[in-house]
Amino acid sequence: MNDNIQELIIIEIAQNIDCKWDKFTINIEIDDIDGELVSSDESEIWFNEEVGEFDLTLEASEYFEQLREIMSKNDLENRYWTICDLEVLSDGAFKYKFSYEEPPRLSTLKNI
Repeated sequence: MNDNIQELIIIEIAQNIDCKWDKFTINIEIDDIDGELVSSDESEIWFNEEVGEFDLTLEASEYFEQLREIMSKNDLENRYWTICDLEVLSDGAFKYKFSYEEPPRLSTLKNI
């Protein structure tokens, strides 16, 4: 199931990029803030090493949340990741990197 969600995320994002790319890297933050699951409104995306902002579709955001939930159930400590970096090459190769640290863009919401 985990692999299927990862592929759905990639397909959803790639279909919504409106320029030619050889590689894109996307960064998303998701965290529980006061009992509510919150994700970064905009994700940082790099197209061929140039950074920009990218609005994830609702479907992509939901897939990331599902992936986060599935992974926490498979984690020995039931931890939820808070930061995900996804790199995709135009040849179909991809890699995910997850962090459990304080998400910098969402951390300001905890102080409100």
